[in-house]
Amino acid sequence: MKRKILGIIISIAIITCVLAGCAIDGGFKVNGVYHISTGTKDTGRLEVLVVSDIMFDGSEVDSARRQMFTDLVNKADEYDEDIHYEFIVVNGNTVNGENNGELMKSAVTFIDSFKIPWAITLGASDIDGTDSKTDIMKILKDSKYGIMSEATYMDKTGNDATYMVDVFNDKDTFITSLYFVDTTVECSDKLVEWYTNTVKSYGYEYGNKDGDNVNSVIFMHTALSNHKQKVTDDNDVIDPEDVVTVWENSSNFSKAIISLKSTIGVFVARDTLNSNSHTVNNIKWEFSKSLYLPNGDIKSQDFITQARNTGGTKLALASSSYISTSQKRLTASDYFEKVENRYSFNK
Repeated sequence: MKRKILGIIISIAIITCVLAGCAIDGGFKVNGVYHISTGTKDTGRLEVLVVSDIMFDGSEVDSARRQMFTDLVNKADEYDEDIHYEFIVVNGNTVNGENNGELMKSAVTFIDSFKIPWAITLGASDIDGTDSKTDIMKILKDSKYGIMSEATYMDKTGNDATYMVDVFNDKDTFITSLYFVDTTVECSDKLVEWYTNTVKSYGYEYGNKDGDNVNSVIFMHTALSNHKQKVTDDNDVIDPEDVVTVWENSSNFSKAIISLKSTIGVFVARDTLNSNSHTVNNIKWEFSKSLYLPNGDIKSQDFITQARNTGGTKLALASSSYISTSQKRLTASDYFEKVENRYSFNK
């Protein structure tokens, strides 16, 4: 059987770098479009690891966080004996500290060490420090394996943090578009217009002759109202109205997502409904499992409750409307046996 090579293909309106000067290793250009070679698979799917809320803060706990991330990337579970992730999404709140710039530089170096193409969305803690959002984005664009420097941004000047990339297979068949939305700012009409225009233009470019919309997936840190759904946790019903933080002024964006019938999944980051998922209007609305760990005693109920949902999310994308997700659970307390002062995150 011929082995298929899946790739991330990033649309670039104007190519300004020569091949040797591009930031991402393993890339090449075809007809002015940047391709990233991501490995070989027989499945015909793009295997993605989604991780959020790592919260690198420069403390001794970061060694545990790095090991947890490493195990998510490298260790297979009983269902994924031959897993090989071809893309990583870090879905916000990667760092947490006043020295956010230095923390992000360290995080980028760490994530680059896996030599897997990756992308990121911003969370509030990423820009809550001495370095501005512009500074943080510059750091991210200097990444060796991150695709941020080659993506198509909502703001043509590239000064914002909302962007998209395209996924094609080895036969240059369009698979899907991936949107990475900045929720550290209020949702705007500009975002709704940009999303609508790109979805429609891609429908005519890659869809059928009638311009039917092609598939897309959205990653963003803060939830939309559509992510609200009553769930049961330890026999207690949780009302999302009480626990879900919804992105401000995002109702029109939600309406556009539903009405355009392009997006097949919207993945947001940690909240009280960590790893909860439901499908409405043929769209998967999902809280990705995260690496977030609350401050305080690891023997406390808050830690124990969150630790049950610590980990990451495996996402598989293929042609048509195929999307598959599974949760990758870690036992968080196992990672603190060698951490000094392990019974408290507070120095």
